[in-house]
Amino acid sequence: MVIDIAKVIRDVQVDKEKFAVERMKMQAEIDEAIKKAKRHPPSSVIVAAIACFGSIVIALIAAVTFWLINTV
Repeated sequence: MVIDIAKVIRDVQVDKEKFAVERMKMQAEIDEAIKKAKRHPPSSVIVAAIACFGSIVIALIAAVTFWLINTV
């Protein structure tokens, strides 16, 4: 069995180029996903922000109510 070294080297180069192109495509997709995530925060972040703001408002209402009840 004879192994053609030149053919093996060519095949390795072709595979290397294919993998490089595939890696660039995947990196472009990852970069695009990161850009979209930066422009539009995930809904969980929005829900957490609303919940945090809501709890602050409720705490303020409770504090004002407590203050009004105890000052009279």
